[in-house]
Amino acid sequence: MKEIRALLTYDTIHSLEKHADIMYGGLITRSRNAGLTNKEILLICLVMLGFSNPEIALLTGATYSSVASRKSRLINRLVAEGIISPDDKRLIFSYPLSRI
Repeated sequence: MKEIRALLTYDTIHSLEKHADIMYGGLITRSRNAGLTNKEILLICLVMLGFSNPEIALLTGATYSSVASRKSRLINRLVAEGIISPDDKRLIFSYPLSRI
């Protein structure tokens, strides 16, 4: 597990953020400007790029249930703060672009 988490270096995370921001029209930039934490930004990136909850749990060292609950709270926060619309919520978090 330690080897897998070691894959998430600063450069790797920065690259994920860059690609996710481009793919989703500046969503990462808008999220960062709204004050989301680095962990929340990473979660958005991993979800948007098609990683499943178990994969995210493995990469971040979190439990599956904590990933699922954090993801749910984050989605609701993004909608509440106007970063994404309810329609975007379904599109981004249910059908990641990489799997369409």
